[in-house]
Amino acid sequence: MSSRLLTRAALVAVIGALGVPGTAGAAFSVVPSPNAFAGDNILNGVSASSATDAWAVGSLCCSIRNSGTGALAEHWDGSAWTVVLGPDARFQDETLNAVADVSPTDAWAVGRVKQSGYNGGTPLILHWDGSGWQTIAPPTGVTGELRAVSRDRVGGAWAVGDDGHGHPLAVRCNAAACASVSVPEVGAVGHLRGIKAFAPDDAWAVGDSGNRTLVIHWDGVGWSVVPSPNPDPNINILHAVAGIAGDDLWAVGRMARSYADTGVPPGTRTLAMHWDGTSWSAVSTPNAGYQDVLSGVAATGPAAVTAVGTFQDVDGGGVLRTLAEGWDGSSWTTVATPNVGTADNLLRAAAPIPGSSDVWTVGEHLTAGGGPVQTLVLRGSDPGSVAGESQPAGESTPPSQFTAPGDATPPGETAASSEPAAQHQACGPVRFRLALGKAGLRASRIRVSGGGMKRLLIGPRKHLTIDVPYTGADHAQLTIRIRQRGGKLKTIKRVVTLCS
Repeated sequence: MSSRLLTRAALVAVIGALGVPGTAGAAFSVVPSPNAFAGDNILNGVSASSATDAWAVGSLCCSIRNSGTGALAEHWDGSAWTVVLGPDARFQDETLNAVADVSPTDAWAVGRVKQSGYNGGTPLILHWDGSGWQTIAPPTGVTGELRAVSRDRVGGAWAVGDDGHGHPLAVRCNAAACASVSVPEVGAVGHLRGIKAFAPDDAWAVGDSGNRTLVIHWDGVGWSVVPSPNPDPNINILHAVAGIAGDDLWAVGRMARSYADTGVPPGTRTLAMHWDGTSWSAVSTPNAGYQDVLSGVAATGPAAVTAVGTFQDVDGGGVLRTLAEGWDGSSWTTVATPNVGTADNLLRAAAPIPGSSDVWTVGEHLTAGGGPVQTLVLRGSDPGSVAGESQPAGESTPPSQFTAPGDATPPGETAASSEPAAQHQACGPVRFRLALGKAGLRASRIRVSGGGMKRLLIGPRKHLTIDVPYTGADHAQLTIRIRQRGGKLKTIKRVVTLCS
């Protein structure tokens, strides 16, 4: 595919500060983001590998040369967002829906490409190699659209969506090629909209089938359906999934019939459900107006989860407004978010920022008077996080600081941390500290394995402190098994970074 012949300087101009009314005490603020052309610019997905490396992707429309929508990618370098050109062929529509940022030289973006003015299309799959976005051909004969992507923990990526004919779709890619992987058929019509991989044998995808929630799990051999609740008798749809470990996940979306279809207020309601390692359960979430929906979710700790989306402000003239909700370990509450201008504002995705308690969220806002759609980027603190807490296992490459999944940090204690045993070195042993929560206080013995070591600890304790040796690898995978009084076993898996 050919790229637009425009100078990079014309595309990376930093946008001036936006006037944002916001709300007093808002946890989020607008971060200026560029718009590549005078037409519509939309961001659908975001991901970060560090505080100085993040990608947001979407679509733009329309240049004179292109005569269709083009793929839009924007990069954060720690100080500003700038446009980085993606594929854009004349008379073709390219849209990017999601991105997975692994490192500054490794990222994946997925979506759809089709002929302008026509339906259908085929998956669009891009890989960033540190110098440019490279197109990876979809599997032969595969049609449809990919809506979500996650690194697969073995050097490639998982991507999910649907084939354009009502069948869920999953593909697995490396930098050279992609292959389709069969997924179970549930009902006549199915879509996958979100995915999160924690290990080569532990990945989750969510969506809907026949207006019922759909959750499938990858065990290293195949995908299988996992039962999930449906609180509404009519419509239940999951849009995104995220978590800090394979036994602590959140999936979010919407339920109930649309007000636009029925004329009966309030229309769609927010939907959230939690996986505790055993089963999925629906958890009550607030609603801010009519037509509430949660489109993205990001987790920085077991008691620090942010979900984002949109609602219709009936008291403000019926415009769409940004929506954010935070999980603090016990309940979901609304988090204040700013809006740009007086027209519609939508949030479509969220991602944690490794090495911090902050999250990125992206979307779009309309300009007054029927002008073009513009990019929208917000940054905020995850409401349950402790300042300085790093990204949990299952994300990219920050130092390891964790709290045991499902257990809040005991009162008066600090969150888990990882401290280098010897400073001023690129790689070396690490002192790993983990708050064990209630399970630790009930422990009869604790076994730690991985990273070239084995440890057996006897008796209850609030924290676990282990010196992880450096064995030549960048990371160490630790497995902590807590045998509690009465025989109950709790297993925690963590990745510890050994190279800073």
